[in-house]
Amino acid sequence: PTSQAIFQNAAMEYGNGADKYDAKKGVSHDDKGVKDDYPGLLPYQQTVMLRQLFGVRYETKSLATESSRAKALIDLRDYATVGKNRPVLLEIDQGNFNHAVTYEMQKNDRVYFRDPYGQIRSMPSDAFIKHVVAVHKPQEMVG
Repeated sequence: PTSQAIFQNAAMEYGNGADKYDAKKGVSHDDKGVKDDYPGLLPYQQTVMLRQLFGVRYETKSLATESSRAKALIDLRDYATVGKNRPVLLEIDQGNFNHAVTYEMQKNDRVYFRDPYGQIRSMPSDAFIKHVVAVHKPQEMVG
């Protein structure tokens, strides 16, 4: 839908600093010219955007090893994505870029997530351990 495209554009523009993203062409512009194949927001840029959007401090954990990914999977098992809790974002390695999705839950050895277009999707826990390279998690809220 149009509203999602508008929001994604706004989030990209806020998070990417001086770069100017062109959603139609999938490129960005900076003071040096056009950059093709824009990879999206880097993990630190997503952290900046999430803090501003949700009004709480987010922590980004890069997951460089399968053991760190397995630990992150265990840590997320009991995270409730309802109520006052803010969303947790996962970055899935897609080869040349990462794809950010919103964590939903774990059930029957599957990890459920919402993609940017609003669709609920899932992957086996083994795929999480192989492909999720970062987790953006809100910090505890007081009161």
